[in-house]
Amino acid sequence: MVPIPEPERHPCRGIVRHEGALAFTKHREPAQVHPEHDDEDKADEEARKEKEKLEQQAEKAEAKGKIEKAGELREQAQAHLAPIVSSAAPKISGIASRETWKAEVTDKMAFVRHVVEARPDLIALVLIDQSGLNAQARSLKDALALPGVKAVKETILAARGNS
Repeated sequence: MVPIPEPERHPCRGIVRHEGALAFTKHREPAQVHPEHDDEDKADEEARKEKEKLEQQAEKAEAKGKIEKAGELREQAQAHLAPIVSSAAPKISGIASRETWKAEVTDKMAFVRHVVEARPDLIALVLIDQSGLNAQARSLKDALALPGVKAVKETILAARGNS
């Protein structure tokens, strides 16, 4: 069983941080300077200044009689939030992470064209859907006309026993 780390309490804002989750507490201590939270403080301050600026512009527009413009600016001010600043997850002993990479084909034609024209050594990466080709052959029979593919007719004998 992995021990759960003790949550960290933000000394300035009364916010509990635990594995990336945030929970607000009622108790707030007096503001103190904490360098690990400087990015959050700067983002909050910038957002507050931007909101005040938009509200002032709305007041000026309203004073000039531009009611619609003032309404738009007030909506922008209300919707303006500070960006979320993420912090690193706490280190827990016994738990590790690793990176893994995988490929995802986003344009099949571009990939096939590249293999054919520039990298024929990678032809093994292009797989043939044999069951799909067989379905085409059953449907079209002799009319199957795909470059590099031919329709092959097989005759299969079947016998039933008379009892």
